Amino acid sequence: MKALAKLFMKQSTPDVTVVVPIHNKEKYLGQCLASVLTQEGVELEVICIDDASTDRSLEVVARFEQDRRVRLIRNTTNIGPGKSRNIGIQSARGRYLQFTDADDLLPPNSLIRLLSAAKRTEAEVVQGCVQMFRQEVVLGCVALYNTERVGSFESFPELWIPWFHVSFLISRQLLRRSGALYPSLRVGEDPVFMAKVLTSARSICCSNQQITYLYRQDDDRKGQSAVTPTPLRVADYIEHAQLVKEIYGEKNAKAWAAYREFIIPDIRLALSRAHCNHETIRDLDERIAALCRP
Repeated sequence: MKALAKLFMKQSTPDVTVVVPIHNKEKYLGQCLASVLTQEGVELEVICIDDASTDRSLEVVARFEQDRRVRLIRNTTNIGPGKSRNIGIQSARGRYLQFTDADDLLPPNSLIRLLSAAKRTEAEVVQGCVQMFRQEVVLGCVALYNTERVGSFESFPELWIPWFHVSFLISRQLLRRSGALYPSLRVGEDPVFMAKVLTSARSICCSNQQITYLYRQDDDRKGQSAVTPTPLRVADYIEHAQLVKEIYGEKNAKAWAAYREFIIPDIRLALSRAHCNHETIRDLDERIAALCRP
């Protein structure tokens, strides 16, 4: 019966594929998957991509594999979350995709809210509302509007800063048409992906009336942000901005100007904290200056 259920799932087309990249997240992974699999009103496919975990993450996934909606893909080597998500994109069968980090949570009914907005407005991309939390403490909320709005990328200046990719529900047809994938970067791969998605979308819906994603600000994530950046990470940070600039192009010059104003100070801060020799600093400084030129 389980085999038949898996076969039926393989042949049907789910409403939503949730892609969960995993690397050493045993502490929170069970909570994450439970929050995804208890979503109601949506035909689900959940693709877990284990990125060569060395902890008990695979054991956690195994507890959920009896659910016909769960698929596990194992990377033999660690390739990073961006490339792992690309595997999920290429393997997905759902009409829409959503990306959930393995230490975050989906609130009840979040996917049906996003899916309903997509169907109601015929939007290829729907953005929900992200709430930050640490343990039991709510830290803040990322929401663009108080009411639902639909339009093109040009009509949403707030989306010109293409962060929080986890807040979006994205049409698989759009991903196929645009060829949007996460680049091979150590940092900044998410905004590049979303810049391609948003500029390729025929219609976007911002539906921020209710929380649709819970973003955990735990000690691991705080620790990552506090680590002294390496020259390679700074170089990738610059590269991500260059890629966003190329994606926006002349057609979205105002969007690039907004993102440049937002991101250049942060890149310069990262460079100031990095341990680099004078020649490397000069080279990276020149690359930053090039971002500011037309």
